[in-house]
Amino acid sequence: AFEFFDKDNNGDISKREMRDRVILIYKERRQLLAALSDMSQVVGKLDLVLMGFASVAIIIIALMVFGLDALKSLATLGTLLLGWSFVFGGSMKNVLDCIIFLFQVHPYDVGDTVVIATESLTVFKLRLLSTVFFKTDGTYTIYPNVQLASMKIQNLRRSNPQSESIPVAFDFDTPTNKIYALHDRMNAFAEENSRDFVVPVGFNVDLLENSNRIQISVGINYKSNWQDGGKRYDAKTRFAFALRQAITDLGLRYAMPLQPVAMVAPPPGYDDAPNVECERPNEVHSDDDDIFGPQSGNMSRGEFRNVQQGPHGTHNGTGDSGNNSGVPTSAVAGVMLANEL
Repeated sequence: AFEFFDKDNNGDISKREMRDRVILIYKERRQLLAALSDMSQVVGKLDLVLMGFASVAIIIIALMVFGLDALKSLATLGTLLLGWSFVFGGSMKNVLDCIIFLFQVHPYDVGDTVVIATESLTVFKLRLLSTVFFKTDGTYTIYPNVQLASMKIQNLRRSNPQSESIPVAFDFDTPTNKIYALHDRMNAFAEENSRDFVVPVGFNVDLLENSNRIQISVGINYKSNWQDGGKRYDAKTRFAFALRQAITDLGLRYAMPLQPVAMVAPPPGYDDAPNVECERPNEVHSDDDDIFGPQSGNMSRGEFRNVQQGPHGTHNGTGDSGNNSGVPTSAVAGVMLANEL
């Protein structure tokens, strides 16, 4: 019993270890009761199927005992079964496959956390033809057992203590002694938290990319598997924060390399492009005609630029002074700005 409660095998039992083990026992007991209940229901349904076959066999034997012509009865019954086979043949095959999957393969029990098609699910209920799973967000999913029989299923509860890695990148010219110092610090952190982690911490160079960066994989070795997802992510978060603090203390960093920028002269004649003046067609009538008259719509952009404000009104640079059309200067400036845009 002491070894069961002493999770990290350090010779003593802490309050946290006692609490975790008691909660684990309670969860295991509840899930075991649920698994037994579901399996009893599956066995009950299987019993009904087998009783159907047994009833047919008993009827055939009874006919033979009472001296009736069993061959004629079997021929009639065989014709009937042959017709039913086209209707229920596929269903009977699925039932047989499900029986083999649940009782022979038996890849999981109620409460097991499994990974199916890169999706983490927890078994909620077992049925003869299907299995009910639920996700951490509370979503329930039903998978047919026939489909599960042909899929890869990873059972996390039945797995050994698991591990994962965190990739980090540093500058290519990072001193080697700093990288090894990071490894030593993470090993020290794992020793301080020996209830959750196994020493030594994995430390491998994964990539040397174009004399640009060094990518290192920092491995996390857990004391248990990932059946308890909350405990796994709590330990991973603490490890990641310790890794970040160690990187900051050692001054390790990574920055994108500088890219050369070449300044080139514009092509010949780029600044000497002629100004193209856009003239409005004569047939277009807009609100400008109401302000400037019917001829104002044909004025070019250059003519609008030459309109200036003089001491006695406006003139257009051709010697005609005064605002003969009676148009406010602000309206002329507004039209100039609109044509410039």
